[in-house]
Amino acid sequence: MSGKVLTKRELIEAISSKTGGEKKATNDFLDALSDTIIEEVSAGNTVPLNKVGRLSSKMRNERSGINPATKKPLTIPAKRVPRISWGAAIKNSVAG
Repeated sequence: MSGKVLTKRELIEAISSKTGGEKKATNDFLDALSDTIIEEVSAGNTVPLNKVGRLSSKMRNERSGINPATKKPLTIPAKRVPRISWGAAIKNSVAG
Protein backbone atom coordinates (compact mmCIF):
# COMPACT_ATOMS: atom_id res chain seq x y z
CA MET A 1 0.00 0.00 0.00
CA SER A 2 1.45 3.36 -0.95
CA GLY A 3 0.22 6.84 -0.14
CA LYS A 4 0.65 10.19 -1.76
CA VAL A 5 3.87 12.11 -1.21
CA LEU A 6 2.96 15.54 0.13
CA THR A 7 4.92 18.42 -1.40
CA LYS A 8 6.12 21.36 0.67
CA ARG A 9 3.65 23.61 -1.14
CA GLU A 10 0.74 21.27 -0.24
CA LEU A 11 1.91 21.08 3.37
CA ILE A 12 2.06 24.89 3.59
CA GLU A 13 -1.42 25.19 2.07
CA ALA A 14 -2.83 22.61 4.51
CA ILE A 15 -1.29 24.35 7.54
CA SER A 16 -2.33 27.81 6.33
CA SER A 17 -5.93 26.71 5.83
CA LYS A 18 -6.08 25.22 9.36
CA THR A 19 -4.51 28.24 11.06
CA GLY A 20 -5.90 31.00 8.87
CA GLY A 21 -2.38 32.34 8.44
CA GLU A 22 -0.62 33.62 5.37
CA LYS A 23 1.30 31.13 3.24
CA LYS A 24 4.49 33.22 3.41
CA ALA A 25 4.43 33.24 7.22
CA THR A 26 3.72 29.50 7.27
CA ASN A 27 6.63 28.87 4.90
CA ASP A 28 8.97 30.98 7.07
CA PHE A 29 7.80 29.13 10.19
CA LEU A 30 8.30 25.71 8.56
CA ASP A 31 11.82 26.67 7.44
CA ALA A 32 12.70 27.98 10.92
CA LEU A 33 11.28 24.83 12.55
CA SER A 34 13.33 22.57 10.26
CA ASP A 35 16.53 24.56 10.87
CA THR A 36 15.99 24.52 14.64
CA ILE A 37 15.34 20.77 14.71
CA ILE A 38 18.51 20.11 12.69
CA GLU A 39 20.62 22.34 14.96
CA GLU A 40 19.29 20.82 18.18
CA VAL A 41 19.52 17.17 17.09
CA SER A 42 23.04 17.79 15.70
CA ALA A 43 24.02 19.17 19.11
CA GLY A 44 22.84 15.94 20.77
CA ASN A 45 19.58 17.34 22.14
CA THR A 46 16.11 15.76 21.97
CA VAL A 47 13.31 17.70 20.26
CA PRO A 48 9.76 16.79 21.28
CA LEU A 49 7.00 17.33 18.71
CA ASN A 50 3.57 17.21 20.33
CA LYS A 51 1.48 14.24 19.07
CA VAL A 52 4.20 13.24 16.58
CA GLY A 53 7.15 11.99 18.60
CA ARG A 54 10.67 12.83 19.68
CA LEU A 55 13.63 13.53 17.40
CA SER A 56 17.08 12.80 18.74
CA SER A 57 20.44 11.34 17.81
CA LYS A 58 22.30 8.35 19.15
CA MET A 59 25.80 7.01 18.89
CA ARG A 60 26.17 3.89 16.77
CA ASN A 61 29.10 1.71 17.90
CA GLU A 62 31.98 0.67 15.69
CA ARG A 63 31.19 -2.64 13.99
CA SER A 64 32.60 -5.03 11.44
CA GLY A 65 31.21 -5.46 7.96
CA ILE A 66 32.04 -6.85 4.56
CA ASN A 67 32.81 -4.85 1.42
CA PRO A 68 30.20 -6.16 -1.06
CA ALA A 69 32.46 -5.61 -4.07
CA THR A 70 35.60 -7.34 -2.75
CA LYS A 71 34.05 -9.54 -0.02
CA LYS A 72 36.85 -8.37 2.30
CA PRO A 73 36.09 -7.61 5.96
CA LEU A 74 36.23 -3.99 7.04
CA THR A 75 35.60 -1.92 10.13
CA ILE A 76 32.70 0.53 10.03
CA PRO A 77 33.58 3.44 12.35
CA ALA A 78 31.34 4.67 15.15
CA LYS A 79 29.12 7.60 14.25
CA ARG A 80 26.15 9.64 15.44
CA VAL A 81 22.87 8.90 13.61
CA PRO A 82 19.44 10.62 13.73
CA ARG A 83 16.59 8.84 15.47
CA ILE A 84 12.84 9.31 15.80
CA SER A 85 10.57 7.80 18.40
CA TRP A 86 6.96 7.98 17.20
CA GLY A 87 4.28 9.24 19.59
CA ALA A 88 1.14 7.34 20.55
CA ALA A 89 -1.17 9.73 18.66
CA ILE A 90 0.47 9.09 15.30
CA LYS A 91 0.88 5.35 15.96
CA ASN A 92 -2.82 5.02 16.76
CA SER A 93 -3.81 7.14 13.76
CA VAL A 94 -1.79 5.02 11.33
CA ALA A 95 -2.98 1.75 12.89
CA GLY A 96 -6.59 2.82 12.37
